[in-house]
Amino acid sequence: MNFTGYYKYTSVNNDSFDIYAILTKWNPGNDKRDIVGAAMFQDSNSVISYTKFDLSFQYFTQDTPDTISVVFASSAAGDLFLGNVGTTLYIDEIALELPVGIKLLLMPEVNVNVYPNPAISIIKFEIDRKISCGKLVLINSEGKSIMVKTIKDNNISVDVKNFAKGLYYYKLLKYNNLVNSGSFIVK
Repeated sequence: MNFTGYYKYTSVNNDSFDIYAILTKWNPGNDKRDIVGAAMFQDSNSVISYTKFDLSFQYFTQDTPDTISVVFASSAAGDLFLGNVGTTLYIDEIALELPVGIKLLLMPEVNVNVYPNPAISIIKFEIDRKISCGKLVLINSEGKSIMVKTIKDNNISVDVKNFAKGLYYYKLLKYNNLVNSGSFIVK
């Protein structure tokens, strides 16, 4: 899995920024979070146009994470209140990209409520606004598109009775641009 997005940066007095994501799992035995993996990027060079970052996670355990923490800091010493005034970091299109080619947006343009999840016979997608030229794409766990539905209103129901049990992904597209993505389970 990769942590991706775009950034622009203005450095003052050779300041540097930090971009990182940490995957953790709650450990009830120790009553704390254990770090499963991390993806980190630091730089001090000013960048005037949006530039992609694509960070691979380094894993420390084989555990399945239950939480992600994401940090964007425009000044490396900002946590110590030693950052430089005027240092600026812009962030856009933050996502997790899975090995099967699925991109999960962390800051989607459109909100979608997916329920019931897990689903047995019907899965519903409730979209928070009208989508012009929209499509809902359902994808299996191998990354293959299994269904495409044109969006006609804000509520879409999909019959999943004949789907194999397991994990599925969805992509919500507006004019073929990704505006939301996520996953659901069929039981």
